[in-house]
Amino acid sequence: MAGPVLVTGEGSPLAAAICDACSAAGLSARAATTEQVLSIPALLKGIETVVFTDPVLLGGAEDWLDRSTRLCYDLLMAAAEAGARRCVCLSSLAVFDTLHPALAVQSFWAPAPTPQPAVLGPYLSEFIVRQFAFTGVLDVVVARVAAGSARWQSDDAEVAAALAAILGASPSPSGSWRLSYTIEHLATRLFPSPGEE
Repeated sequence: MAGPVLVTGEGSPLAAAICDACSAAGLSARAATTEQVLSIPALLKGIETVVFTDPVLLGGAEDWLDRSTRLCYDLLMAAAEAGARRCVCLSSLAVFDTLHPALAVQSFWAPAPTPQPAVLGPYLSEFIVRQFAFTGVLDVVVARVAAGSARWQSDDAEVAAALAAILGASPSPSGSWRLSYTIEHLATRLFPSPGEE
């Protein structure tokens, strides 16, 4: 059984939905803001997985660049130092909105982000978390959701249920960063590719 989960973004419907889905799946989960976690390290005690929701909750935040990069890095460093084994970083499928809608985008495709904060912010967070997987400090899952995208759809309950399934599996040492870093797409295409209808 997977260990306790900490979800950032306390006060958001998404964080509440993730905690509820985890509880329904028999997982212990609690929410806090990233700032709370960084100022109260005890919140990370005993946590196995941190779910970083900030990138998809940025909206029009003036501090989007800081939240996507520095706060992301600081949170993962604190989590690793506290003994966490995994980070799930929510990102946005909007990084593929510029591609032709007929393309069947897969998780291994190279993103094509635009400079809008709601798109570039989550994409920058992906770079930060990937470095932790490269160094073997944490197992990392990037979960791309529909937030900010005009071509994909998902609701908080669907995302939360999919994340609970991911979180239900215990992270295991792999010995290779390629096995410690995975990308999941948790949304439904609004414009199906030919043959997907």
